[in-house]
Amino acid sequence: SEFQFIGMDEVTEIRESDYRYLFSRLRRPATGPLSQIPLRMRAASNPAPNWVRQRFIVEGVDKGRIFVPSKLADNPGVDAASYRQALQALDPVERRRLEEGDWW
Repeated sequence: SEFQFIGMDEVTEIRESDYRYLFSRLRRPATGPLSQIPLRMRAASNPAPNWVRQRFIVEGVDKGRIFVPSKLADNPGVDAASYRQALQALDPVERRRLEEGDWW
């Protein structure tokens, strides 16, 4: 397989080894129109205390990785009141992860 762009949601649901392997599929031809396409890997996720936190938040800046934080208040398309009500069923740690984007 050969991809110039790989994107995924909920990257915390896969193993780090699988994520790293995808970089071996990220390539382009040496010549022709596809040779000019930039190679990109993008991922999104809700917070979780696993390898994603280590890779993007703890080590991220020093290794040129970009982490864009977000929380419920940043998403005007969501009915915040009803979502907060739904989050009440969760334990406090999981609720903070989903509402405040708390990775710790």
